[in-house]
Amino acid sequence: MKVKLLRTDDRLIHGQVMVRWISYLKLKNILIFDDTIAKNPVMASIFKLACPKDVNLIIKTLDEIEDAKTILKGLEDKTIILTKSPIIMEQVLKGGVSSELGYNIGPISSKAGAKKVTPFCHLMDDEIEALKRISKTGIKIFFQQVPNSEILYWDQIENKF
Repeated sequence: MKVKLLRTDDRLIHGQVMVRWISYLKLKNILIFDDTIAKNPVMASIFKLACPKDVNLIIKTLDEIEDAKTILKGLEDKTIILTKSPIIMEQVLKGGVSSELGYNIGPISSKAGAKKVTPFCHLMDDEIEALKRISKTGIKIFFQQVPNSEILYWDQIENKF
């Protein structure tokens, strides 16, 4: 399955950023892979409330990749896949998912032990290693908060890590 965009952002769906990506890319589907949210109906309903009304939100566990492919068959070019971590996205990619535009990394909050990759993205060592493995598959990895903002490509900074 080849979707429009893959994105990691630890907030997943949120205000201006998601509205801007959705309108810029003319998306109709958001597919979140997150085991915790998918198994918690209260959390899932909160995310559905945060989703734009004209956009279909699908929340799946990593074990449900094949089910998600079936649901989105024929709608891939209007779909964004969201995860909270590059580690999760690596598993999504191993499940046979790819992207027309590449793999976008948005804001990931600072935490103890994380390395500052960009002013808005802080990654743990295991997440950096996941990016290195993803990069070897040939997918274009880029850091960008919103459309039309500055883009930084992973291959420009990978040697720093």
